[in-house]
Amino acid sequence: MLYDIDSCFRSPIGLKGERVILRRLTVGDSADMYEYARLESVTRYLLWSPHDSEAHTKKYLKYLQKQYAKGGCFDFAITLPDGKMIGTCGFAHVDRDNNAVEIGYVINPKYQNNGYATEAVALCLDFAFSKLGMHRAYCRILEGNEASRRVCEKNGMVEEAFLRSALLIKGDYRSCFIYSALNNGGAADR
Repeated sequence: MLYDIDSCFRSPIGLKGERVILRRLTVGDSADMYEYARLESVTRYLLWSPHDSEAHTKKYLKYLQKQYAKGGCFDFAITLPDGKMIGTCGFAHVDRDNNAVEIGYVINPKYQNNGYATEAVALCLDFAFSKLGMHRAYCRILEGNEASRRVCEKNGMVEEAFLRSALLIKGDYRSCFIYSALNNGGAADR
């Protein structure tokens, strides 16, 4: 059974892996999110700037609750079995006309290099293809972010392009790699 992407994020949804659980973000995640969202080292390869306070993070999470209700947010909290929220993974962009999603993710540095991002991306790929019926999933990885390139490669995603000075981020033109996977009858053709 295929789900409608808009309606499935309006109600609580969760994906369970071997070591991580993906669930909707809540305002209660503000302390865990601020722990990493305030760090320049984390946002160096992201489109957004560091959060300047936990109040900023809480305001952002309140905004996401409204977006969930409208069907305009497609992000999951990455949590450990003990409930600790260690990052986010989800669909940064949904192209309904072409049945494609862009996957984006971030992990608290304290939990990097443990395979959590790889598992979270695998869960999102499976969900996009087997539950949402998407045809294509892709990631844009800023030049220099070798750890994220490895996450894509471990998930069997194919590097298909390098776009020079393609994105204007925080006042600088940045180059990026495009990695993708295609749906092959509900499973990724990677």
